[in-house]
Amino acid sequence: MVVFFLQPPSGRDPDDGSPRRGPTGTPPDASTLGVKLFLASLSMLFIASMIGYVWVRVPAREWTGYHHDGMHVGVIVSTLLLIACSVTHHRALTAIRGGDARGLLRWTIVTYALALGFLVNQAWTWKLLVDAKGWLSTEEWKTDPNALSAFLFYVLTGLHAAHVVGGFVPLSIVAVKAARGRYDQADHKGVHESALYWHFLDAVWIVIALALLIG
Repeated sequence: MVVFFLQPPSGRDPDDGSPRRGPTGTPPDASTLGVKLFLASLSMLFIASMIGYVWVRVPAREWTGYHHDGMHVGVIVSTLLLIACSVTHHRALTAIRGGDARGLLRWTIVTYALALGFLVNQAWTWKLLVDAKGWLSTEEWKTDPNALSAFLFYVLTGLHAAHVVGGFVPLSIVAVKAARGRYDQADHKGVHESALYWHFLDAVWIVIALALLIG
């Protein structure tokens, strides 16, 4: 995915003189299509994870869930932080669409800070669960439904957190290029594609958070 954000600045097609976004000779929307296909493949991964969660959760007769002190608060705070990331990243995109390069950089930095806050809060929430149930052995989560609920929390949130960490790559590229003035009103495709990825992470997390809060 990173290659989509590292493409050279826009040039013009020598044939028709119209503005192009991306390397000469490539379709103007090729990178966006690539990002969308990448997100579609990630959707399958997260859908499979949620199906696995439901498959285990529904028949379980005993399920302590995630009702330990502070855990619901942690999940809610993480949700609010990630929604804020989507909002500020959209503000960054809106800024550059309006030709406001400084606004792009400012809102990108805010998005970066909120994303870091999300990871810090997730680490705190994990600590609460570790303090309550500890790290689980393979045999324990296979036989104890209470332990299995904790294991699934680690899997769902850990999988998502890994993709959040990956999201810092395009976000960092956007921030660096914004600081160097590489984006303008006509050429800001990297910002758009980074926003797509973070909106996707937001949508996935809301589904995960609802499953955890209900469960």
